[in-house]
Formats: sequence, C-alpha cells, structure tokens
Amino acid sequence: MDQTNTYHYTVKPDATGEDWQITQQTNSNGDTLNIQLNNGDQAVLIYTLASESQGEWKFTENGTLFTEAQDNFNYNLTSNVSADKNAVTVIIEAVSLDHTLSADDIKRLMTEPQAMSFTLEPLGEATIDFRLVVEQKTDSNNSLEPVKRYFSQDPKVVIGGTQPR
Repeated sequence: MDQTNTYHYTVKPDATGEDWQITQQTNSNGDTLNIQLNNGDQAVLIYTLASESQGEWKFTENGTLFTEAQDNFNYNLTSNVSADKNAVTVIIEAVSLDHTLSADDIKRLMTEPQAMSFTLEPLGEATIDFRLVVEQKTDSNNSLEPVKRYFSQDPKVVIGGTQPR
C-alpha cells in the first residue's frame, strides 16, 4: 500500500533580501527535511503564508521554481497554488528510488547531444532544490509596471529510499 506523509509549513516572505521565515508545523527535524520513501509513496509539503503576511503577499505562477532536481527521473514533482493564493502544495512521488545515474553520467547527458546508455548505481539520497515564489499584492492595473517576484531561500528537502516492505 502506498503511503502519503504530509508536512505543514508557515511562510513569512521578506522583501529586503533576508531569508524568509519558513517554520515547520509538524514532524520537525531541523533545517533540512529528510524524507524516506518507498516506491509509490508520496510526500506532500504544504507551505501557507502566515496570517499577518496574507494581506501583503500571495503565491504566484505555480508557487515554486525548481532550481535543481537531482535524480529527477526517480520521482515526480508537482506544485500547485491554492485558489486564494495563500498556500502552495508541493508533491513528491517516488517512482523508483533504487538506482540512479552517477554525477559524471548526468554531466554527460547535460553536455553531449547524442543518444547514450549508462549502467545505474544504487541511489543513496537525492536533494531537491527549489524556491518558493511570491509577489506583493497591489491595487494597480498598470500593465506597464515592472513585474517583480520574490524567491525564498531553498527549503532543503532530501529524499531517500527505505528498505523494501
């Protein structure tokens, strides 16, 4: 049976360039969220704007910018902004966390255009680097105004496989 683990966060954006306050509400285990998944399992990360931030900020576009998704053929990543724009949900679904490409193989895939094949190696853990994306609310309808987005620091998510059940 596939399992879903849910993690809740409260987010306070900052317009000054300082790190945002991203506070884990449940399953707290420090600055980095280490998730252990079996194939088919999901982790659901829900980032909600702090109540005092909801009048000034809103999540925009799909709410995230994935800057690096190491081993991204091992899992599916989706993100969705709520209708009220006060929350973004990131879903990580494990597809196959048993084997992966080496760092050298990934570099070759990124730089060489021809088709190729590789022997996979055991997967230890994978880091998913991303940023939350917000904009400040405005009453302006001026389409000539510059469009500005604010990006959080990386929330630090590491996933790894567990032993077969």
